[in-house]
Amino acid sequence: MMNNRPWVEIAEYISIAASVVGSVVSVVSGQLIYAVLPLSISLVLNVVNRRRIEQLSRQSSATAIAQKQQLKSAIATMAQEARILVTAVEQLHQQQSNLNQSLSPIQAQLDALTEQFKKRPELEQIKGLTAVITALQHYLDRLPKPEK
Repeated sequence: MMNNRPWVEIAEYISIAASVVGSVVSVVSGQLIYAVLPLSISLVLNVVNRRRIEQLSRQSSATAIAQKQQLKSAIATMAQEARILVTAVEQLHQQQSNLNQSLSPIQAQLDALTEQFKKRPELEQIKGLTAVITALQHYLDRLPKPEK
């Protein structure tokens, strides 16, 4: 775990421990330098470490804000593209409707021609001729066969 910590933070902890030891040595020896020097170093390291943490926090905030802006931009782009797609689909739907309206009279005309074709007079004539041919065939079948 100590390997993950920055050297300033580790040095700060060491200087705090040195301050405690220096205070004890200062009381025993009567010299203030043993307490003041480690405390001063500890305070300087604390300030350096705090600035490092604030800088990291600002960088992290700036990164988060930039990512948020990128996301907003991406969402705006996708919304614009969605609007374009909706417009295109609406245009296609309108074109399909127009095409259906154009085909409707053609279909009606085709239906009318189909009915006319089914009711054409030639069919009655063919039925009549078929009946005559069938009657002739029956008549011929009833005639006596020539002897050879």
